[in-house]
Amino acid sequence: MIITHLFSQFFIFIAHLIMAFLFTICSLFFRFRKKEKIIFGTTPIISYSYWSRALRQKGYPTSTFMKAYYNINSKEDFDLFFVEITPKFLRRYKFAINACGLIFLLRNARIFVTTYDPVFFKNFLGRFEIILFKIAKSKVVIIPYGSDAYMYSLVKDLSVRHALLLSYPNNSYAEWNIFKKILFSNKYADIVACGFQNDGIGRWDLLVHQICQIDTKSWSKKEYYSNANGINGPVRIVHTPNHRGFKGSEFVEEAIKDLKTEGLKIEYIELSGVSNLKVKEVIHQSDILVDQLICTAYALSGIEGMAVGLPVVSNLDCSLSTDIFRRYSFLNECPIVSSTPETIKSNLRALITHPNLRKELGLCSRKYVEKYHSYKTTQYIFGSIFDKILHLKDVDLMNLFHPITSSYNKKTPIIQHPLKNNQLPEKYF
Repeated sequence: MIITHLFSQFFIFIAHLIMAFLFTICSLFFRFRKKEKIIFGTTPIISYSYWSRALRQKGYPTSTFMKAYYNINSKEDFDLFFVEITPKFLRRYKFAINACGLIFLLRNARIFVTTYDPVFFKNFLGRFEIILFKIAKSKVVIIPYGSDAYMYSLVKDLSVRHALLLSYPNNSYAEWNIFKKILFSNKYADIVACGFQNDGIGRWDLLVHQICQIDTKSWSKKEYYSNANGINGPVRIVHTPNHRGFKGSEFVEEAIKDLKTEGLKIEYIELSGVSNLKVKEVIHQSDILVDQLICTAYALSGIEGMAVGLPVVSNLDCSLSTDIFRRYSFLNECPIVSSTPETIKSNLRALITHPNLRKELGLCSRKYVEKYHSYKTTQYIFGSIFDKILHLKDVDLMNLFHPITSSYNKKTPIIQHPLKNNQLPEKYF
């Protein structure tokens, strides 16, 4: 049995080497092909859809190219899938589908915006895929999303490390492969933009806390703010615990339970594994959105809540993770109420009992998203990247959003809110 397994692994290894050689030949051939496309792929992250659409509005020839799509999204969110460009007689073979996908990218992508995830190879050869793009004269922009880049032993915040082990324990076994993949990719990528997820990555060319953007036109601003204060009426709180351990959902639930015991009227809604359409409907009908309490950041859920005009609660406490974005980027303009498992109850109590505070933060939240997480921001970020790597312009990506020197930051008024380092003033407690 062991000998049979070794032989099978040996033949798989030889097959991968042969495929690597054939891909190299393709890359050399496509090196002389004129390419126009900016392609986002191949992990089906919804941000790719937003980025591509935003850039298309400015006339960039972009498309999204995915292996599949997640259940919370729809097929229509993306433009093209691997299986659709694979000849029908090969579609029963997954390796053939992935091979056709890689060849398509090498042939067509002038710029490939991707993650650290490989396209075809799942073994050690995966880290060499970026060389194929360099041979084919395609530019590569890497933006990690999570499990493709987290090396647990290098995560500074032990609570975040623990939360990752709770939500994704199997990823800890792949750390050595992730480490080698990141080292190799960072050496050859044209741009790396890792945002808040920078533990152990060692390189970034663009400094921005959260690079996600959304279509603000499709997320209409809240028109009515409830005067309920938990006594004269219920306050509706929504939380999206798609990664419970990572988001600290049990601490949110416990805080809600305790506040109800105190006599406050609360409607608490958890959204997990539902469509974006349903998420949008519920957020519009809510008063407060709780994003995540463990990871020191806000995610797409928080951006969506702010776009509607809700006050958003998320953890921005760890200075090791946030100081750099306060000093060199736009995090100080962010109106999110920072909360940890230890402070979530008191902060929620303050937001519940002060409806005017909710409205003030909600209005600031909408302005913040319009300024830093809209299609306009997408066009500015990627336009600056393209100017640097395609047109060789002297673009200072590292200081693109520097609060002192950035022309973009100064084009519109600074977002003024009552928070200091995302903490509520004492008068609300």
